[in-house]
Amino acid sequence: MQLVSLLIIIFALYFSLIYLIIIILRMKKILLTTIMLMTISCSHANNYVPEVWGNIIEMTSWDAMSEYSKPYGVYSFPAKADGFKFNWLSKSKKSLNFYPTGNGIITSDGLYHFVVYDFDDYSYSYYTQLYTYNVKTWELQGSPQDVSSSFRAFDLAQDPTDGVVYGFFMTDKGYQFGTIDYSTKTQTFISKPDTAFYGLACSNEGQLYAISEGGSLFKITKNGEQTLVGSLGLREQGLTVQDRVQSATIDSRTNKMYWSAYLWDNKAKEYRTGLYEINTSTGKATLIVTFPELAQVVALYIPKPEAEDNAPAAATNVKALFNGPSSNGYITFTAPSQTYTGQPLTGTLAYNVTIGKDTLSKGTCNAGEQVSVPVTVNIEKGCEKEFTVRTTNVAGISPKAEVKKWIGYDKTSIPTHVSFNYIDGQATITWNKPDSTIHKGYMDATNIRYNIVRYPDSVIVGNVSNINIFKESLNSSSYKKFSYGIVAVNGGISSDTAYSNKIAVGPAYDIPYKEDFVRTGAFDEYISIDVNGDKTDKVLWGYLVEKSGYWGENSKGSPVYRSSNNDANDWIITPGLNLQKNKTYKLIFDTYRDVKRYEEVMSVGLGASMNVDDYKIIADSIHPEYNIPTPHSVTFTIKQDGVYHVGFHAISPKKQSAIFLNNIEIIETIPNAIETISLKAKEEIDIFSLTGEKVYMGTKIPTKLKKGVYIINGKKTVIK
Repeated sequence: MQLVSLLIIIFALYFSLIYLIIIILRMKKILLTTIMLMTISCSHANNYVPEVWGNIIEMTSWDAMSEYSKPYGVYSFPAKADGFKFNWLSKSKKSLNFYPTGNGIITSDGLYHFVVYDFDDYSYSYYTQLYTYNVKTWELQGSPQDVSSSFRAFDLAQDPTDGVVYGFFMTDKGYQFGTIDYSTKTQTFISKPDTAFYGLACSNEGQLYAISEGGSLFKITKNGEQTLVGSLGLREQGLTVQDRVQSATIDSRTNKMYWSAYLWDNKAKEYRTGLYEINTSTGKATLIVTFPELAQVVALYIPKPEAEDNAPAAATNVKALFNGPSSNGYITFTAPSQTYTGQPLTGTLAYNVTIGKDTLSKGTCNAGEQVSVPVTVNIEKGCEKEFTVRTTNVAGISPKAEVKKWIGYDKTSIPTHVSFNYIDGQATITWNKPDSTIHKGYMDATNIRYNIVRYPDSVIVGNVSNINIFKESLNSSSYKKFSYGIVAVNGGISSDTAYSNKIAVGPAYDIPYKEDFVRTGAFDEYISIDVNGDKTDKVLWGYLVEKSGYWGENSKGSPVYRSSNNDANDWIITPGLNLQKNKTYKLIFDTYRDVKRYEEVMSVGLGASMNVDDYKIIADSIHPEYNIPTPHSVTFTIKQDGVYHVGFHAISPKKQSAIFLNNIEIIETIPNAIETISLKAKEEIDIFSLTGEKVYMGTKIPTKLKKGVYIINGKKTVIK
């Protein structure tokens, strides 16, 4: 019995010893790993150089540039002299707007707020405007806002502990310390400093530091109390702080303070700008780099690192794969094979696929592995979703890897070449089908429906699918300009509206017809047709059409054609005219050009619809006189009764000036020797007065026959 107990004790001691050895080995491995990670971290920390951002508002080379060519904007640069270079971050949105003479700040929500304080030559006064840009896209958020001049700041800093933005502001009551809320555009003033401060920064703990005009560093409490830390040490170098916009910031990674300074060198008698590191314990300023070309850098900012040094780098090759309108798909990506700082990465990683705060999938993968994850997205209609992939190891979470994808049905491009034609009381609208979607989402091309809207009453008059033509009867008791809009509907999602040309519809006029455009709305009965497609919809000054030539109306209401950079090919069409085949008509109109050195040309056509390709030209190569309204006339007949339109066709070469048109008149007439259409050239003609006296006999009607009533070949005829 004692032997058994002894054996049990021996076995227990043996297994305890084995367990202890395993624990020691594991602890050794953990210790070695920890030491290695600490070594790598220290190495990375020693090699770490922050990337600094700032808005450059002046450089010496810019002095020779025009105001519109100066490259104002936000630039990044390293906090070291070796390899120093300004990198233009906001270049894609080059603008005069990036001129924050009232300083600015990039806040934790990724928005850049800055103030422009400048002189307006037109109003002859100063203005203050607040701009807000998204630093990820550099898109302007909304419109610039007019704000109080007190929004001008010597510098600004955001407290990372609560998000409050503090600043030293220039107000009507002098320098003031306070806070600013950009969401509500309000300020709260706290105190009046007894000196000017040209740099303000806030530590990770929420401690404010400020650089004074006298060249010292101060601690600033939230109620504005000042405590001297120490001198910057500039005076010993013969340097003084200048009254120019400057800026300071603190790197959240190291809690070190940096300052973009604007100084005067009393020895060299010149200005100097550069980046300094400020010791927040002693106040000492150490020059890191002198800025080239006396660059003035404001709104200083150091982005936070996206991950810990030994955390995984961002995933790559992220794709969202969805078929058709389905909400079920796959997210594929390549897991990182390096750490955030570029060191080799091995082992197992956890991954997480999200949309916003919603987790779609999570799991594990190996470093460098190709991963495909099934996901389901909740959508009612088609919409864009942004998918985020992040991986994790013991050191931390990777930066975000994102991809945007439109899921489900998408909004199509607008239908094109929408054409409205009108003849015999029927409107015919045709269009070309959309050929793409706005967000590269799904389009069911075989089942698109079209809503047809008639204007100006904005009534849906039709709904068709799989065809691109629509017809309806259209009449109006008084003249009104109609047009149509076509909306493509793809899976319940509507496109923007594509608009047709406008046509004036109303009862046809009987002859005689005369229009001098004196009455209100007369021009609206006429139809302008842009054959070469170079017009825009924006009409300026009554008749000028922006960037193109087109028939419009001048300030007096009469038609004017304005030339463009294209050869003219534009018509203006009269209202409908009741014409008969057994009558001869005379068209009379005034026209002129407004610039002597330009030769304008026009022609006149006649047709029964709005299709000008079918118009018969009845007068060609008409050259308007310079600055003198000159009457022109032409006679014509038609082959069958009906409603017709006279069209005036601008055919001038490109880059001319303008054609003016007025006093359009159509009357019945009798052909004379010049205006012969229906008489045979060699027919014997006898002309008698009403008293029976023979006044002429021959084969042509005399050109100088006096006005009056005659008997011509047995018929009473009026010569006007």
